[in-house]
Parts: sequence; structure tokens; C-alpha cells
Amino acid sequence: MGEINIAEFVRDLDYGSVAGIAVLLGGVLVLSYWLSETCWGRDALKDSQARENFLPLHTPFFVLAAWFLIPAVAMAVARSLTEELADWKGVVVDNIILSVAALVASGVVVRLAAIYFHGGLRGFGIGFRHIGKDFLCAAVNLLAVWPVVTGALLLTLRAGQWFVGPDFEIGRHEELQFFSDYTQSSLRFVIVITAAVVVPVFEELLFRGLIQSVLRSRLGRVWPAVFITSAFFAVVHPTASHWPALFVLALALGYAYEKSGSILRPIFIHSFFNAISISAVLIEQSNV
Repeated sequence: MGEINIAEFVRDLDYGSVAGIAVLLGGVLVLSYWLSETCWGRDALKDSQARENFLPLHTPFFVLAAWFLIPAVAMAVARSLTEELADWKGVVVDNIILSVAALVASGVVVRLAAIYFHGGLRGFGIGFRHIGKDFLCAAVNLLAVWPVVTGALLLTLRAGQWFVGPDFEIGRHEELQFFSDYTQSSLRFVIVITAAVVVPVFEELLFRGLIQSVLRSRLGRVWPAVFITSAFFAVVHPTASHWPALFVLALALGYAYEKSGSILRPIFIHSFFNAISISAVLIEQSNV
């Protein structure tokens, strides 16, 4: 819920342009270097430290269930009370509710981390001492995973055309469709804040911070925890055609968290991607 899907930026990016080619080539170079330095990824996380915690395994999933249920109910109630509002104003209300819910849920996650993680919030990975490094490394991480994400999306598209038919397409996420359909500045501002700031913070705190950390502590191995969390992150999104690309993106998010020990790094990657997706819509409209 609230996720800007990976399909939009790949679909809207013009790979015949200099910028599009540069993005892909830059990503291939960075990824190739990483693979060569880590024995094809086998040694990439060999020195990463597990985040010791005694959080019950079921707790993150209760938070996730509440995240899906409470905003949905609140939106339904709000819509019933504001039926006469213009459609775009209803979208604004929905995004405000979503943002408030995400902020409250983020507070819950932070509180759980403070209680159940060894070292409290620092042990969880919340710290601002290296925020500049996290910011720059997040951009590099996103660049490196981009060719793989593109490949996953293109394979999904080809598979869909093969099995479903030549008219198969990977559709645009609802939030981006709203951003494209309506030009009201207040609506666009709320969508940007929700999609590029608030939701990435909550989803990374929950999926990487809680779920991945708990799984790693239970399994005793890092990569299985990253893979399981990434798969779960993908399938909770409603559109199955988005799952392969989302899974690849989630692997990068999980790796960034384990490599750095900082939850800020996957938050930045997630936020960058959503912001770029929104920017792609604006660029597309300006070229029409």
C-alpha cells in the first residue's frame, strides 16, 4: 500500500537517450565491480554483524496486518463522509490518512526496536553520524541494481506477452496514475510526501528493520533472511506482474541494510526510487 512500483520508471525511461544508456552502462559497471570484488556476491556480507534482539517472531506481522487494515477502514469511513468532494480531493484525503497511519506505525516500530534490540535504536541501525555516507552509497546501490531490475521487468513483460497475449502490459501504479491524471498542486504535494518520504521510512523500518532482523536472528544466516524478506516484500503488493522486479529491488534494500548496519541506507534507496518514478511522470507530461 502506497508503494510506487518499479515498473513506472523503467517503462517511462527512454533507453534510446544518452541519459538512459548512461544509467544502464553505469549500473553495469558498478555491478560488475561489486561481483568481481565479492566472488559473485558470496563474500559480500561475510563480515556483517547480526542485530541481536529478542523480538517475538509474530510481532512484525501484527504490525503489518494493522498497516493494511486500519488505513483501509479509515479511508472507507472518510470516503463515506466526504462523498460530495471532488475525486481529486478524495485522493488527497486518502493520502493524508495513509501518511498519518505510516507515521504512527513508524513510531510503533521505533518503540519496539528501542525495547527489544540490544543497544536500542543504535543496535537497530538508527543513527545519523554517517548520514552523508549512507546517502551517497544509497545512490550507488540503486545504480548498481538498476540493470538487474530492468532485466527482471523486461523478462516479466516478455513472459506475460508469451502466456497471456501480445496485449499484455505492466500497468501504472494507482498513485502515479493519480499524479498523471490530476494537476492540482496540493494533491501532487501530498502524493510526493506520502510516496517519497513517509511510506519508504515505514516500510524499511518494518521489512528490513524488524522482519529481516528477526528472521536473521532465528535462522542464523544472513542471505536466507534477505531472500525471504525480499520475497515477502514483493508478494504483499497486489499486482503479481510487479513481483519479480520488486524482489530484485528488495534484495538491494536488504543487502544495503546488512552491509551498512544502518536503516537509513535502504530508506534512502527506497525514497530515491519513488522520487525518480514521480519525476518520470512529470518528464513524460512535459514532453507531451
